[in-house]
Amino acid sequence: MKNSTKKIVALTMGISAGIVGAVSAGTLIGYAVDHSNYKKEKLWIENNIKYLKESNQKLKEKDNKLKEIWKKYENEAWLSSLWNELSLCQTQIDSNEKLIKDLQGIIDQHSSYHLGHHFGNKSYMRTVKHSNEKKIIQNLLPEMVERTKQVINQSEYENIKKSIQDFVVRSNDLLTLKTADEKFVDANSKSELNSLELKIKDYQNTLSKIEEEALSSNTKPNISTEMINKAADFIKSDFHVWNDKIIKKYVKKDGLIKKFMSNIDKIEELSAKIEDANTIASNNSPILNPINAVKKILLSRFDSNNYDVILENGGVLVNRSVIIKDIIKACKTLEQSYGNTKEYINRYVNTFVKTIESTKLFNKSQILDLSSKSLTPIVNALNEFNSFIESSNQISFEKLDEFINKIQFILNAENDLTTSIQSVIKEFLNAYISNVDSI
Repeated sequence: MKNSTKKIVALTMGISAGIVGAVSAGTLIGYAVDHSNYKKEKLWIENNIKYLKESNQKLKEKDNKLKEIWKKYENEAWLSSLWNELSLCQTQIDSNEKLIKDLQGIIDQHSSYHLGHHFGNKSYMRTVKHSNEKKIIQNLLPEMVERTKQVINQSEYENIKKSIQDFVVRSNDLLTLKTADEKFVDANSKSELNSLELKIKDYQNTLSKIEEEALSSNTKPNISTEMINKAADFIKSDFHVWNDKIIKKYVKKDGLIKKFMSNIDKIEELSAKIEDANTIASNNSPILNPINAVKKILLSRFDSNNYDVILENGGVLVNRSVIIKDIIKACKTLEQSYGNTKEYINRYVNTFVKTIESTKLFNKSQILDLSSKSLTPIVNALNEFNSFIESSNQISFEKLDEFINKIQFILNAENDLTTSIQSVIKEFLNAYISNVDSI
């Protein structure tokens, strides 16, 4: 082999060896980096699993303390919503346990290292196939760790105080009914509202005592059994005075609202007997228009299926004082219908009475003898009806049944008297015609 050829071969071998060496070194470095990323990510996940497990133990301890304070009320339906809102520890424990299970499944799946095929490799995690793993590790895990820290560090006292404050606000709104008309909020209910006011003050005094003690000892205020007992006391009192005293007679299937709705057809029938048909047809009825207005008000405040009061509208709580104000408004509107009905029924009866009196129909004569008939029953019924309408012992909803019955009685009395008169006249005419035919 020539010297020049030997040099070329030597040079070629040197270059090839250099390339192989460079490739081998690059591969080794890439492998080392990828393996390091795998170990780091695995260790990070394992450390977070450990943190979540330890945190769950702390959350359980907090949850047990809360349950110990609340155990007295665990079967009280009227406080269950408050407890559900405050019981964040168990909710977080459940979420953490599910995440731990998912993370452990991912680790088990990648228990053995495979170059480029693991949760520490960005290209691997970017693929659609592994998007769920990416979501769990990169999004859900940091979020859950942060949320767990918040629940552990949060002040139960401040959270519970904030939640109970919502009840305080609603109770204070209820207290404004102390000045309402006694026909809607009677003396007994007002006495219970006074008691509720004292219980709210008692609860607030307990909060002041807790916060003063914490301030003097340079610590954070802590929830206490006394705090919950005082809160439960005024909340229970609130529910009682509202459900059992103030709103009770209006709601449910046997309440005044259902009774009104069920009697609308009867009122329309009575209106048709004493009002002009054209007035009704033109929607200008002084009797029916207020009735329809009352119906509209009530359907905005009461469920049309079971006639329960609507306390929430579009996710916003409705002030109970507003509900009572609308009931009062509906009652006054119904009174307008009663007043207008009174005018019509008086005009109707008085026209009938004047017609009888002007014709002296009930005076005994040689032709007709209607002296046994009398206007007294219908006049007395009208006077009784007028006195009933003018009385203020009951609210208009409570008057409804008697209102309908008294009108019906007057109309029946007028109809019976008219029928009786017509019968006597008919008998006279038949006898007269018979006598004429016999001549």
